[in-house]
Amino acid sequence: LNLHGKEPLLSKARQFSAVMELMENGEQLEIEQLRLHRLAVEQRAALKEARLREQHEREQQAALTKLKLTEQYSAVKMGREQDKLDRSVAVSLQRLKREQNEEWRRVRARLNEHV
Repeated sequence: LNLHGKEPLLSKARQFSAVMELMENGEQLEIEQLRLHRLAVEQRAALKEARLREQHEREQQAALTKLKLTEQYSAVKMGREQDKLDRSVAVSLQRLKREQNEEWRRVRARLNEHV
């Protein structure tokens, strides 16, 4: 040992080696932190993309459901209009049959008068 307060060279070399090792570990830690940060950013982006995709699918499903309901409503409405038209035609046919029957009665009555 050096009696003048100076450490032996071997001890200085060990300290230097330990400092270098700490610096290398610090650099590795920074690299790992950057890698983890990049992974976190990628995961957030993937999650955001998945949410947007799910929202788009929900919107598409809602639009499809709305279209189906609109088509069903239109079919029901057309069916009702067709029913009204059918009833109107039936009433008109009944009226025409009555008028025709009345006309036939008059014709028969005139024919019976001449017989």
